[in-house]
Amino acid sequence: MIKIIRVDDRLIHGQIVTKWIKFHDIDAIIAVDDETAGNPVLKSIATMAVPKNVKCIICKFDEVKESLNSIREKSSIMIIVRFPRTAYELFNAGINFQRLNIGNVSKKVKETRKTYEITHNIFITEEEVGYLNKLEEGGINVDFQLLPETPLYSWSKIKNTLK
Repeated sequence: MIKIIRVDDRLIHGQIVTKWIKFHDIDAIIAVDDETAGNPVLKSIATMAVPKNVKCIICKFDEVKESLNSIREKSSIMIIVRFPRTAYELFNAGINFQRLNIGNVSKKVKETRKTYEITHNIFITEEEVGYLNKLEEGGINVDFQLLPETPLYSWSKIKNTLK
């Protein structure tokens, strides 16, 4: 069962391993990122930090359904993606989830589109606002939270404050 899909541009890192896995009692992580999945060095680095008792799969977008099928049904799964667009594409591909948590999303240095600062570590573009709205319209609970013990901000409330 997918417990959470998280947008975090760092994919798998210390906070995922020390906080999020424990908080949600995760026993399987699927990181969906074509670049990382296609680079053996990046793939190795990303999986190194994951505890041995947690299954870790790093896959390309077109492999995500196969990856989900390879994990036993009773698993508590966390899917991690770099961008809100990928979460939206997972939704459109029929991946069933209820919650999208957005964590660290760095400001893009060369970004020319309008960017909104949600928190000091979370920046989204106008295009990403559209994806989040479509996910919410599709029944997905969208929220922003850096760590389980930090404040949680609901998209339904934040979107009305964007200017």
